Amino acid sequence: MLREAGGDGGFLKWEFQGVLTLRDKNEDEYKYLQFHVPQGYDAIEVSYEYEKSSKCVIDIGIIDPEGCFRGWSGSDKPVFSISAGKATPGYVAGEVHPGAWSIILGLAKIPPEGCGYRVLVKASRLGGHARVNRVLEESVTPLSVPKPAVAPGWIRGDLHVHSHHSDGKHSVRGLVAKAVEQALDYIAVTDHSTVSQVFEIREIKNPPVLLIPGVEVTTYHGHLSVWGGPWFDFRRRRLEDFARLISEVHEKGLAISVDHPRDLGELCIGCDFEFKQLRGFDAVEVWNGPWFVKNWEPLAWWHSLLSEGLMVTAVGGSDYHGGEGSFARLGEPTTWILVDSPTVWNVISSIKQGRVFVSQSPSGPFLGLKAYTGSSVFETGGTVEAKHGDVLKTVVEARGGDGAILRLISSQGVEEAVQVKGESFRRVKETPLRRSCLFIRAELGWYADPFSVNPGEDDTVFALTNPVYFKQAGG
Repeated sequence: MLREAGGDGGFLKWEFQGVLTLRDKNEDEYKYLQFHVPQGYDAIEVSYEYEKSSKCVIDIGIIDPEGCFRGWSGSDKPVFSISAGKATPGYVAGEVHPGAWSIILGLAKIPPEGCGYRVLVKASRLGGHARVNRVLEESVTPLSVPKPAVAPGWIRGDLHVHSHHSDGKHSVRGLVAKAVEQALDYIAVTDHSTVSQVFEIREIKNPPVLLIPGVEVTTYHGHLSVWGGPWFDFRRRRLEDFARLISEVHEKGLAISVDHPRDLGELCIGCDFEFKQLRGFDAVEVWNGPWFVKNWEPLAWWHSLLSEGLMVTAVGGSDYHGGEGSFARLGEPTTWILVDSPTVWNVISSIKQGRVFVSQSPSGPFLGLKAYTGSSVFETGGTVEAKHGDVLKTVVEARGGDGAILRLISSQGVEEAVQVKGESFRRVKETPLRRSCLFIRAELGWYADPFSVNPGEDDTVFALTNPVYFKQAGG
């Protein structure tokens, strides 16, 4: 129900209230509340409330009259504002266009008895100067971000970080300071379903770390991270919606990852990806936050994808939100990426190529994998083209894993499990290449059964590499 409260000439007010039901959610997971802003107003403030409980969660965002998505804050911010000169983090400042604006309510959780809500909107005249911020509808070129003081080679960082532009506690500048403390070379700021953080990234001069603009496309049926570019619509609920998202990302030359595909029940809305039959994504976040939080589930799924013959990159991310007593810590796990030059484009390219390994922290362990046939050498992500019976030499280097078990794993199972001795350890294995072998990868950890392919809750992984892949010569 809409009640227009009018105003005194300096402002206008609108009030919406009602009850959202399971029928509403089944018909459309988003409800739209429309109000009309006349000419001459340059600021909007929105506040909302609902019957908060473990059974009821309502998210919120807004679209302007030109159809531009102007921001999203999930259920994190009960009040937000947009004006000519500034906006609440998560929202885009700029001209308040006259015409029909739409509040979006996301029906995240609705109990059988329904959920009451109330939304208040106020339009006012502040007399500010509009900024031209159309980042949510235009492509954000990765080349536009500031250049960092980072050397090429293996760079270590965090591919899944949240700032106060969604539900994180720190500004982007605050995250940069934390990244320096953790000795990281890069961080990807992947806020939920908004990219207003890009403006802050662009404002940071001479950053000590590479700042990767990103977005976590946060749906009620799975979360997916996209690195390097613009906003992507998160209002997706069917298999074909996600297939279209992958196509949209690839049309822009970017990379997309399925985040934390594990079942956490009521602890996280939409965290487990529902459409595991979907293919075409570039990466899987096999390690999200502390290892013990069921990360063996996405690792097992990733291994099954590799065994299908797919080339999908394993990545990690802390999912860091900040704050005292934060469950996750920045850079834990750490994703190491091999780049010729530390640019966003090169990071995206290396992720797609699988030039990546993951460790439990910025201090390691370091785990390197190479394969040799004749005089040719192949790094992680590379493809060896050889004949059946050709001798393959696999070399694994582990630094910082003294006492742990080093495993070589192929599509056939665990090929070898040996104990690491010393802080710097090198293992060489020569085997004839089998037709049925699709890949080889390395893993370091403690295992109840070292020859069981998929670790479980009694095991701990310290580091893992992406595979070297095999292709039959002439095939």
